[in-house]
Amino acid sequence: MLLNPIFLIAGLGAGVSSAYHLLRLPKSMGYKREWSQLSPCSNFNISQVMVGTNYSVNGYPLAVTSTNANVTFTVRVRLLNDSAEEKFHQILPPLVMSMYGTLCIPSVPVDKKWVGQLAQYQVISDHASMRTYQCSLVQFLDTPAVDASSFDVCKNTTGVNGTFQEWGSEILTTPTPSSALPAPTEVEPENAAQDHMAKLNPWMMVGVPAITGLLPILVTLV
Repeated sequence: MLLNPIFLIAGLGAGVSSAYHLLRLPKSMGYKREWSQLSPCSNFNISQVMVGTNYSVNGYPLAVTSTNANVTFTVRVRLLNDSAEEKFHQILPPLVMSMYGTLCIPSVPVDKKWVGQLAQYQVISDHASMRTYQCSLVQFLDTPAVDASSFDVCKNTTGVNGTFQEWGSEILTTPTPSSALPAPTEVEPENAAQDHMAKLNPWMMVGVPAITGLLPILVTLV
């Protein structure tokens, strides 16, 4: 179901002193307002994910909805196949979103050396009021770049623009108290588990070792 960005913004729990965001593509692990400031994934982990996303290393869209203007997104991945790999790899320069609403980057390619690996895909939102986290579970595949037009959500809200900063730029935020829509209501993304373990598919409940051995059954969310 495609959610109107304005109603989704209200549902995220926007207020004049708070800034929340929801990762739309790749699909979020889940969203819970009171957990949104917890690193690295708002208290969600791969054992709570119902399904992952097959992510082409040649390009996959990034779509994110924010309750505030002038937020800076940091987009990173952490490879999970190697239990010793704790490093996050930044895959885009800092991205500034000009207005509240939904922003979509049609194609974000990644390192082809990651083909076949399972990863935690993280988007951090920095605003003057707060820092929030969202994550997705992805598997990298060497397939043709994904066509962003196949996703209805990959459309910018009217007035929304994204500007890339230079690599390594300091993340700056500007207060924009008038830009947020007040309506603090908790929402749960479609197909994303919160803390309801009964919803989870059995293969996702057994932990990292089993998931690593079952990579081929990941399917793309649409």
